[in-house]
Parts: sequence; structure tokens; C-alpha cells
Amino acid sequence: MVVTATEPRQEASGRPKTVFLALASSKKTRLLALTSSFAVIYATLRIVPSFPIVAVPGAFFSSSDILVPLYGIILGPIFGAAAVILGTYLGIMFGKPFVPFFFGFDFMPAAIGAISVGFLARGKRYPVIVIFLVVLAMFLIHPFTVVLVNLPFGSVPYNWLHFTALILLLSPLSKKASFWINSGLTSQIARGLVIVALIGTMVQHLVGGIFYETGFPLIQPGKYNKEFFAVQWTIIFSLYPVERVILVIASVFLGIPLLRNLKVAGLDKKYIR
Repeated sequence: MVVTATEPRQEASGRPKTVFLALASSKKTRLLALTSSFAVIYATLRIVPSFPIVAVPGAFFSSSDILVPLYGIILGPIFGAAAVILGTYLGIMFGKPFVPFFFGFDFMPAAIGAISVGFLARGKRYPVIVIFLVVLAMFLIHPFTVVLVNLPFGSVPYNWLHFTALILLLSPLSKKASFWINSGLTSQIARGLVIVALIGTMVQHLVGGIFYETGFPLIQPGKYNKEFFAVQWTIIFSLYPVERVILVIASVFLGIPLLRNLKVAGLDKKYIR
């Protein structure tokens, strides 16, 4: 019997290998398929509210933020960001309204977060250091930024948690995070996820803050001034560490079984590495 090109051939594992499976073995094909699928999941969670946005009545952050580090880890910086961008606009089609001060660039904070985590998960921290320093500098020099928040016991840097994430990024721990994420061990995956998720979410928070204090004055010039933002940043100062820690914890709990299963199935070699 003559075997034609369209007939299935047996793999070493005993499974028939068809022309379709051969095409699907292409890494780019797999990533494109995953990007589309993950974008739909992201869009669905975009319409599920999490934390309210201060000074924007009825506006909420989205539950999809817990997926951002995992998209960066699995899909990488480019495809992870692409899934976020596509998912953001699909979410708008599903009913998630634009946030006014983003001017249509609602995807930007999460996309930068996914890019940062994607690089870190692959052991490439220097691009992330550059991204973090540039974004942090832009935030600090903004005329509406409050550098120090006055509390009853003294002044505290508004960005104390961002500085903590930056120190973590510059430390040897961020270099080890990639190894831990790929280890397949629950304790090490958790350690690696905490590190990259915290760094990623703090970059994301800085980008969102820049849009927040830049967009409002453009929407209604004269109404939003330095005094207005002094009050808002003081309120946000007491809220953002809690919301960021919750997001990190949620990403870790979701990510541990997901990354372990990828390791067991051998899919980590196709996606993460």
C-alpha cells in the first residue's frame, strides 16, 4: 500500500500525525492561536469589575489584571502584549466602556506590564530595568505628581512600593525568578511569580498613573489642578498597596497550577522558553 501525503503517519508516541498537526507544531502558529484565545478570555474578564477608580464615578479596574503576568510568562512580551491589546478592544465590544483619561489607549498599562513580565520570565531583565526607570522618571517629574504624602507621623514617599519593586528588579532575585518559574516545583513557581507579578503590576500602575494625571486636565482644563491631585494621590496612597498585593496573590494562585500543568505536559518548552 502506498501512503499518500494526506494520510496520517504514526508519531513515536503512537498518535497519528496529520498535515494539520504538522502545521500546528509551528511555534508561531501555536502562539497566534493562543493569543486569540487568551484575548477572548481577557475581554470577558475586562467587563468584571475589581477596584473602583478614584475620582471617576462608576469606573472600575478590571479583573483581567490578574491575567497580565500570566500572559507575559506564557506568550512572551510581544504576543502577551498583543493578547492584552486585542482583548481590551474586544472587551469594549462586549460592553466595557472606555476610561476617559486613556483617550482610547486603555490597553497601555496592562500591555507594558505584560511586556515587562514576558522579558523577566525569559531571564531578560535589562529591558525591564529601562522600562521601569523611564516610566518611574516620567511619573516623578510630572507636575501633578505628589512625591511625599503627609501623614500624622510624618511624610512618606508615595512611590514606596514602586521603589520596593525596583529594588527587587535590580537584585539577584529577579534573575532567579525565571529559573523558579520554569522549575515545575510549587514553592519555586510561587516565589518566581510573586517577584515578576509584583514588578509587572507596579510598572502597570505607574503607566496608569501617568495617564490619570495627564488625561484629566486635558478633558476639563482648569478644573483639575495640583491641589485636586494632591487630594486624589493621598486617597490612592492608602488604597493602591492593598489592590496591588491582592492582584499579585490572585495571579500567583491562578498561575501555580497553570504553570505546573504546562511543565507536566511539556508545553513549557513550546511557550515559556
